[in-house]
Order: sequence, then C-alpha cells, then structure tokens
Amino acid sequence: MSEALTFVENTVRSAHVGSRSGLPARTERALRNARERIAAPQSHEAFYFILNGFLRTLDDAHTVVRLHAPEACDHLDLPLYWNDDGLLLTAKTAALERGDKLVRIGGLDEADVLEKLRTVVPAENEYYLRSRGAALMPRADYLRYLGVLDEDGGTEIEVVSHDGSRRSVSLHLERGRPDREVRGWVGYELYPADSLGLFWFDRFEYDAEMAETMAAFFSEVANRHLTKIAVDLRGNPGGDSSVAFAFLEYFADVEYRSFSVEIRVSAELEHKVPHFSVDAMNQVLRQSRLDPLPADTSHYRLDADLVKQFVLARLTPIPAGSKIELADRRLFLITDGGTFSSGNLFATLVKDNELGAIVGEPTGNRVNFNGSELRFDVPHTDMYLNLSTAKMIRPATGRGDSGAIQPDYKTPLTRDALISNVDPALELIKRAP
Repeated sequence: MSEALTFVENTVRSAHVGSRSGLPARTERALRNARERIAAPQSHEAFYFILNGFLRTLDDAHTVVRLHAPEACDHLDLPLYWNDDGLLLTAKTAALERGDKLVRIGGLDEADVLEKLRTVVPAENEYYLRSRGAALMPRADYLRYLGVLDEDGGTEIEVVSHDGSRRSVSLHLERGRPDREVRGWVGYELYPADSLGLFWFDRFEYDAEMAETMAAFFSEVANRHLTKIAVDLRGNPGGDSSVAFAFLEYFADVEYRSFSVEIRVSAELEHKVPHFSVDAMNQVLRQSRLDPLPADTSHYRLDADLVKQFVLARLTPIPAGSKIELADRRLFLITDGGTFSSGNLFATLVKDNELGAIVGEPTGNRVNFNGSELRFDVPHTDMYLNLSTAKMIRPATGRGDSGAIQPDYKTPLTRDALISNVDPALELIKRAP
C-alpha cells in the first residue's frame, strides 16, 4: 500500500495539470491522513476508498482511481437516477416499479448517502456527484463502504410507491451487473410530425459506425426537411471530442470558435502522448509560423484556432453536398448531471457560439475543467489511476467560469415523468416552434 500510494502521489505531483505549484493544502492533509490509515493493514477494497478519498480533494472529476473490472462486482438490482427529485427507479425490477423513489437504504436517508459518497467520489459539482453516485451505489463495494449490507449481502430499502405510500423491500446482491435491454450505442429517431430529428450516442467515439450513422442522420434531416435537431447527451461520459466537431461540421453556414487547452508538460505526458511533447509541438508551431516553445517549458496553451485545426484534420471530410443549413433550423442539446467531459465540451461549444439551446439539467463538469487524461496501473493492485494533464477553457472566456453549464430550458426528469413514461426534455423540444 505504501508503494502504491507513493506512486499515485508522485504521479499527481509530477503530471497533474493543477499541481505545477504544489498540491492544495487540503490535498496534503488528505495525503497525510491516507498515510496514517495504511500504517495498519487494510483490505484491497478499503485501500481503493483511501486513494479516492485523497484524490477527491483535487476537485477534479477526471482524476480518480478505478477498478480494472468493475463489472465483476456484485450489484443490487437497483437502477437509479439521482437529481433534485431524489433517488428514482428508472426501470421495473422484480421488487420495484419504475418511478419508485428510494428514501432510505440500510437506515441511511438520501442526505446521509450523499455526504458519505462526497468523501470518496471525485466530483466538481453536486450534479455529477449524484449522477455518479447513482451508478456506483448499487455496487457491493460502495454498499459496504456505506455500511448498509448485512452478513448475507442483503439490505433493507424504503421506497415511496406511485400512490404515495411507503413500503420496505429486502434486496440481495446478485452476481455482476443486471442486464437490461438497451438501445444501440449510437443511433437516431425521427419525429416527422414534430419536424424533429433526435441523435444519440452513449460515448464520444469517432469511428466508422459513428461517422456512417451521423451521415445517415443528416441525410434524413435534409430529405425530410426537418426543422429541429436534438442531440441527447444525458449520461454521456465523454471520450473523443472529435465527435462534437464532426457534428457541427455538417452545418454549411456555421462558423464557430473552439475551446482552448492548457497542457501540463511532464515526463509522463511525453512518454504516453509524445505528440504533445515540447519538441513535437514546436514542429507544429513552426509549420504554422508561430513562435516555438522554450525548451524548459512547464506548460503551454493551445489556442482555439490550433485546437480546431488539429481536430478537423483528423475527421473524415464531409462532401459539400451533404451539408445542411442551420439558419433554417433549431439545434438543441439535452444534458444532465451525467453529461461529462467531451459532453460538457459539446454543450460549451453550442452555448458559447450561440448555435442552439441547452435543454434538461445542469452538466457534470465545471465550464472550464480538467481533462485529457493519462492512465496508469497502480502497482500491487487491481486498479488504475486516471489523471488529468490539461485544462479546457471555454470559447467565450469573457463569460468567466462556473460550476456547471446551466440549461436554457430546465426540464428535469421527474417521478411523474418516469411513472408516465414521458421524457420532459424531448416533449419541450417537440413543442418548440
């Protein structure tokens, strides 16, 4: 444990985007506390929470320790969505109904659970903490951390039913994560009566399937003369931000400014992502007739134009005849607390360039946030460290920073909506002129 903690500490000090001037005082205190705790024997599971308890003090949701195989953990069959309306069941199970509201688990109420998760879940705002908490809470290790499991792997939960009555239900761990019928990872749906095309994807991955699906979607939008385009980013954990640029490139009449990126130079970055090294970057800067970086550069900033240039160079060219005009249409992005990383960037591009409207709930990152992670195996464990090496800066820098991207039209998912099988955000967009 000592060697593993030292590895995580040294990597954070050496390569994290926010540690060039040292770690924050509260992170140093958390590190000392972690050292004291591992002076005594700990289980692998307990050590996982000790590490994340240290990292969460960085206020960086991308910098986190994760298990290599979280799907192997036992789970409760408890599909949850967590927002201002509380802990809501999103699907029917053997014991529960869609729209039931969980009010207590193992003697803890919602506020108790939130405070306990806050100490071990790296997050930048409450929206992500709840979204991530809803995904993690059914896992056996988190249930044990909360102290709500009995010796047989069971727990008692209390829910508010559809009729407003309260009832208690006993749940027991099941092997792995329960399988549920899900839509494809990328796809679209058309609502001709509402002149709407809805595009969705569960992760930012710019591959052949994404490119082909996106091309087919825009072809349908053009051929059917649809006047509204919506992109569902709810629960999207991010990935390759090229997807956002590729989507915006389909609008022939749109000029938009990219975000800029501040990059921390480190031996770890040069080893894992050599094209961001000072030497490699200087080759690019000279080709662009820009001043090179000094050899001893500790960090540098890629301005918005360069970021856009780099990303567009990687995209499959879109035939001019395949592009459509945004001027005759309205663009909507649907977001929530699980809209994270590249999802947050997509929302920022649309909001700051005034290309469309954000509908739904606030996003899971700050407006300016850390990202561009490197991944390191943590020695002696079955874990890896995800570490931010760059900071993403919004296009409209004059608007400052804030804790999340707020929707232009706040339409949260509610209990009533779940019970009625209605999507409030989608219904609002359908009604829009």
